[in-house]
Amino acid sequence: MEKMNNNPTVSVVMSVYNAELYLEDAIESILNQTYKDFEFIIINDGSTDKSLEIIEKCRRQDKRIVLITRENKGLVASLNEGIRISKGEYIARMDADDMSLPTRLEEQVKFMDSNQLDICGTYVQLFNKSKDLKVWEYPQIDNDIKFTLMSFSTFAHPSVVIRKEVFKSLKYEDYNYAEDYKLWTDIAKSDFKMGNLCRVLLRYRWHDEQLSKEYSSEQENLTKLISKEYVDSVNIESEGSLNKMTCAIDIIKYLKLISLKNNISHKYVILSINFRLKNLVSFNIFEYFVYLSKMSEFNLSYKDKLLMFVLSILPKDKNTLIYKASKLMKSKFLKCNR
Repeated sequence: MEKMNNNPTVSVVMSVYNAELYLEDAIESILNQTYKDFEFIIINDGSTDKSLEIIEKCRRQDKRIVLITRENKGLVASLNEGIRISKGEYIARMDADDMSLPTRLEEQVKFMDSNQLDICGTYVQLFNKSKDLKVWEYPQIDNDIKFTLMSFSTFAHPSVVIRKEVFKSLKYEDYNYAEDYKLWTDIAKSDFKMGNLCRVLLRYRWHDEQLSKEYSSEQENLTKLISKEYVDSVNIESEGSLNKMTCAIDIIKYLKLISLKNNISHKYVILSINFRLKNLVSFNIFEYFVYLSKMSEFNLSYKDKLLMFVLSILPKDKNTLIYKASKLMKSKFLKCNR
């Protein structure tokens, strides 16, 4: 793994915009990888703080850093530019406020080669200034990932490694705050093989800026649009369109049918059904009971989680007693199931 990088195996691509607070830690976490055969393409996307100064200092110490500095063009333009000039067989994503664990690249490249994957993500550890938070876990195998993509994103964006070959036909598109989800669905539609390593290999920094992005109405609307387009591309025609289904029972039957045909894990069938039903305009009490009886066909060990879900879809008005009661119940459930 020590060959030097006229033609590196991996190209790490990171866009930087005013990230001086955490940037050096992020850069060092890549430079300290056990896998040495990489170039590190850093795009300084018009930063007005000390980001450029930090990058240049690191570049003087490690010639694997390739620096592009210019006016601000945004994340999508920066990623596409970095990928365009990359020399590696693999493109590894990195964000300027996160930290890769030392064996990240080594483990991902090995896993991709062993399983002939075109894209590979990992579990990620959320953390903030004071402590570690929760671990984000994702479906691991191709069928589960492509099924779950119908409802939500199945990769942590800064954790992915993607074969350069994928970008011969695809690229990031301008879907603000949802460009990653759009790329995943495009990769799935192109029938590339997908996987996630069930190990934490990235520490994902959680702070206010991400919170505002995460719940922006623009992101939510774009995510729904991407999901709709992807669902339409995978629908089994004879069974009708999932996007047009407004009845909980039809949604359950439909997703169960697809899951049986594609051998999808129970866990991801349940998560996908829960997600779909939460977004229904109406969901009456009769359907709650039918839902529970239908879901028991999958796996009885999920009974408590299903009951928690019923609580979670009760009215979301935070001023109502029923909302406060459901929140208390969920809190008790989580304590009992640690």
